[in-house]
Amino acid sequence: MGKHATPAGPEGRDARRRLQRERRRRHYPGGLWRYVTGGVAFAAAGGYMESTNVPGYLHLVQVVFLAMLPLAAFDAFGTVAASFLGERRERRGLPPRPRADYSVLALGWAVVGGACALLAWAAGARSTGPGVGEDWIATGLIWATVISACAAVMAIGRAVPPDAVRTAGLARSRAVQLEN
Repeated sequence: MGKHATPAGPEGRDARRRLQRERRRRHYPGGLWRYVTGGVAFAAAGGYMESTNVPGYLHLVQVVFLAMLPLAAFDAFGTVAASFLGERRERRGLPPRPRADYSVLALGWAVVGGACALLAWAAGARSTGPGVGEDWIATGLIWATVISACAAVMAIGRAVPPDAVRTAGLARSRAVQLEN
């Protein structure tokens, strides 16, 4: 029999149910919270790209290739990096710490975003709007700042445990109930 093959009959049914329970327990780091923060990051990046001063027919191309594609690539890179570090820790006999890996990744993206913001300010970026009266270097640095900040938000979404989000909401609702 293969790895996931189960025998026929009642003992096979029990084994299949056990395997299904194990599969249901597995989940991605961050759970639903990961998708919420990822959606916020994609919306922020897309909204920024929509506000740039380019012809209307280029907006969709700009949003897809300059906002969504880099964020998807950074998300995939973060997942691969955290998995690699977790497997490496497991081989050394240490428990994996994906939340710590994603926290470090979020901190790294925040530092990159801050550095890009300082460089954009030094390049003469103004608050009049993206691309208005600026050269392409300042606009590109502002774009890099937005994308880095969005990548940091996505990494934070994976670093925060779903139980913490759920218990924070429950604690808040209990506090409101106690006040009333």
